[in-house]
Amino acid sequence: MYWEFPGTGLRLMGSLHLLPSGRPELPKWAVDAFDWAESLVFEAPQDQELIAATIRAAEPERITLALSDVARATIEGLWQTKCPNAPIESFKPWAAALAVPSFLMETSPGVEPQFTKWAGEQRKPVSFLETPASFAAIADTISRTELCASMEIVAADLLEPARNLNALYDAWVAKDFEQVLEVAQKSPMLRLEGMRQALLMRRNRAWLERLTELAQSSERVLVAVGALHCVGAGNVRELLNRPNRLV
Repeated sequence: MYWEFPGTGLRLMGSLHLLPSGRPELPKWAVDAFDWAESLVFEAPQDQELIAATIRAAEPERITLALSDVARATIEGLWQTKCPNAPIESFKPWAAALAVPSFLMETSPGVEPQFTKWAGEQRKPVSFLETPASFAAIADTISRTELCASMEIVAADLLEPARNLNALYDAWVAKDFEQVLEVAQKSPMLRLEGMRQALLMRRNRAWLERLTELAQSSERVLVAVGALHCVGAGNVRELLNRPNRLV
């Protein structure tokens, strides 16, 4: 999933932040995208100290108390197994809700970690569209009702996150963005309106000014953001309102 905007130095890549563990290779078109670029732009820096400061709860909040008995037992048992030294109530509710599906997938580093390593080796500059704090400010607006609903969805089928990741990877490698959207719509992020608005739509709009500036750049700039930001209503390509085509 890789688009050019004719008449500009901007190209847009829909990335996967995590890859299935048994399928860690990037497709040729993704490697070609990196090779084409003189500079790269990602969503946010993966600075673990900055991220930790934004996901910790100021006051303990055991969001699982609002779940059904079955879902609460499932989520708390999973958390205890995967994260025994950091209780779920020590995290902001949205951070906990987003972490739970990752516990159910075996993954390898995705596009951004690999591109960042290569960029360092080749001295290509890297910049970002947002900060961990600005992401957290948007995520903080997601209602507890929707966060609990997302956990209920995960608890109902513990195999779904891994199944969806593999299906998403297949569609992504094939650059089939319609299939990417179809697979993604099974996830809580798109199934629940409040989460979709916060994690995708609002962030897309927040990035628009910066993306518009990048389209005026005299150098070859590759913007790599999560594939779900590039498909469906209100995607970044649509918001930029410029002719574009798959590379």
